Amino acid sequence: MFSKRLDAMQSMVERLPGIAPPIRKRNPDSYAVTPFTDEITLIEMPRKFSFPSIKAYDGTTDPEDHVT
Repeated sequence: MFSKRLDAMQSMVERLPGIAPPIRKRNPDSYAVTPFTDEITLIEMPRKFSFPSIKAYDGTTDPEDHVT
């Protein structure tokens, strides 16, 4: 019963005008599945590269202030 209702709701959402279709994943529990092309995912990071330490945006302030 729940699965039928979920399918019906998903079908209605997919028919909404202006809504992009969701990215389908083969296995939603897999971290290996990605919406990025191989051209992006296969890029080798530079050896001395480190991600900048940026605090995660919590949604309570102006997002423009957060990124500047």
